[in-house]
Amino acid sequence: MSENETPVAMTAEEQRAIAKKIIRTFEQFSQAYDTYVTEMDQLVCSMERNVPLHKKARFLITGLDGVAMFMLYAKGVASNQVAPFLRKS
Repeated sequence: MSENETPVAMTAEEQRAIAKKIIRTFEQFSQAYDTYVTEMDQLVCSMERNVPLHKKARFLITGLDGVAMFMLYAKGVASNQVAPFLRKS
């Protein structure tokens, strides 16, 4: 859309359909992230601490603070700000 075009308003039904896809996509991402954290934690913890691979690989699980904060915030956005669009008005 160029800057001179007037945006066309989406219907409530169109917004509901997109909100449903957003929620579903975020849930898939969240499940994949949870699986990653669980599996990486198990793998890294299964190694001896002072082997070179452990020293390099542990960052892949301990360096997730920013991602964890994003996930907490994003779950709130998905459930509190996007999910209401699923309701029929």
